[in-house]
Amino acid sequence: MHAEIVIRPAAVTVLVAPREEVALAVRETNPSPLYFCGRTHPVLDVIGGMFAGDVDVWPVRDAREIILLLGEVKRQSIVVEHDPAFYAPCPECAAALGRTLRERVQRSRTTVVYLATRRDGWLDEVEEAAWS
Repeated sequence: MHAEIVIRPAAVTVLVAPREEVALAVRETNPSPLYFCGRTHPVLDVIGGMFAGDVDVWPVRDAREIILLLGEVKRQSIVVEHDPAFYAPCPECAAALGRTLRERVQRSRTTVVYLATRRDGWLDEVEEAAWS
């Protein structure tokens, strides 16, 4: 038996769990999220088209692109599926993305979910910056 996964509204929630568990939690996101993903997206693959409402999936190349696009997005629910390749071209962008997500929540009360199927150093940097 696994603990229930809770997505906090108007906050940055970092979820690290097996993809099936994360998919179940994210699938019920309300309002339907804007979903950023990279070259791999194991959670999105499990979810498929089964969101509770309309979801926009935006494939991105790297963290810089997410940071830029966040300034244009008006959605109140955002999901970012972790991809270590986001940070290869710009290692300092991990902390910058975390800060940008935190600022987005503070400015507009957006619900942000940053999800991964396992931890790594990039995820730790994003999480630390988002919560500091």
